Amino acid sequence: MTKQKISFDCLKCLKNLQLEEHIFKKAYEGHELCLSCRSLQESDKKIAEIKCKFANDVYFPVIRNDISVLLSELERLQQDREKLIEGIKWYTDNDHYEMYEALNSGWTNDVSYHGADHARIILKSIGVTDI
Repeated sequence: MTKQKISFDCLKCLKNLQLEEHIFKKAYEGHELCLSCRSLQESDKKIAEIKCKFANDVYFPVIRNDISVLLSELERLQQDREKLIEGIKWYTDNDHYEMYEALNSGWTNDVSYHGADHARIILKSIGVTDI
């Protein structure tokens, strides 16, 4: 018997997540943004607080430059994370995984021991629930 999924649409990134009821109630109910967007929103709030605190400080231009560098790096890391998640999600599809196995039949690695389930375990371990 399959569990009914609840649909959640993030208003910022427009992702549509199909969530199990307990996950929806615990992390998404009453919210308009997905966990990733909420995390970025919290980071933006903290950066704004820091800017206000140091606005009149003589070191503010240096701090502002450092913040810009950190924001650029954060954005790059977020993009890299999304690319990696998409790559791992490819392996969660049993058809893709079987094709991968057929093409790489002579080579074994950790993924080949667990099949598509291994990819799902990896995604769950980093908090990805829309698989």
